[in-house]
Amino acid sequence: MPVDNLELQFAATFLDAKYDNFTTVFGSCTAANVSLDPRCTGRVGQPRLIDASGKTLNNAPEFKGTASANYTIPLAAGGRVSLFGQVSHQGEVFFNADNSASMTQGSYTLLDARVGYETENGAFAVALFAKNLTDEEYFHNIVQFTSTSDTAIDIFNVGHALGYPAPGRQWGLELRYSFGR
Repeated sequence: MPVDNLELQFAATFLDAKYDNFTTVFGSCTAANVSLDPRCTGRVGQPRLIDASGKTLNNAPEFKGTASANYTIPLAAGGRVSLFGQVSHQGEVFFNADNSASMTQGSYTLLDARVGYETENGAFAVALFAKNLTDEEYFHNIVQFTSTSDTAIDIFNVGHALGYPAPGRQWGLELRYSFGR
């Protein structure tokens, strides 16, 4: 609290999470890809193994950080108004061991805000809030479904990636009343 009624918070995480030694299944060996991948030689119908050693762990960004400020203004008539703002940033993440481009979420930054009023005894509160003010588009998760088709597009039967988008800009009004105060 650098000054009265102002609270600042900071958090940061730095992570260097890589697979030391890790082999995993990624697709399958088919007649269409036997000559394209040495890991499939003589293995038609078998799982295609990949060496993920040295690649980044799933859903493990190198950097993630948050900074927020909350300023409370006491009112002469009683109660208080609070102003809150937060910025958060997440670095690039991979959603599979192969670190495939189609299974990657680039870095993004979010901005949230809130303005609220609370009575002196805390029995009643009202707040207006907004999340993701800049309407950043990003995925919470991306999954890949195994394919059983032999197509020229998906020759390793890896399947197509399906991203689960995070909510866009949100805003709302919160009302709270506590009985018995």
